[in-house]
Amino acid sequence: LVVATCEDANTALSAIEASYLKKPVILSDIRPHQEEFGDNAHYFKTDDLEDFKRVLLEVCENPDANWVKGKASGAYRMVMQNHTPQSMAKAMADRINELWIKS
Repeated sequence: LVVATCEDANTALSAIEASYLKKPVILSDIRPHQEEFGDNAHYFKTDDLEDFKRVLLEVCENPDANWVKGKASGAYRMVMQNHTPQSMAKAMADRINELWIKS
């Protein structure tokens, strides 16, 4: 999956879905992508078509390389920890409890 946006509200849902399927993710190097995926995605320089082509080619030509599979596995673990219905429900419950206690 490639997310080529220059702006994104945190992380694109399609990147999370690709990670759930254990697919490599290529993202523009905007801060929200890097904050969410850390070392678990392949990044290209925003607004740099040549860098995008380079990263895309590297990932596509090496699907079985440890560095490609490793990032996909890391993204999958991140998604399973932070973006399942259970983890989202827990985060909401925790926030409600925090606000309830403060009031």
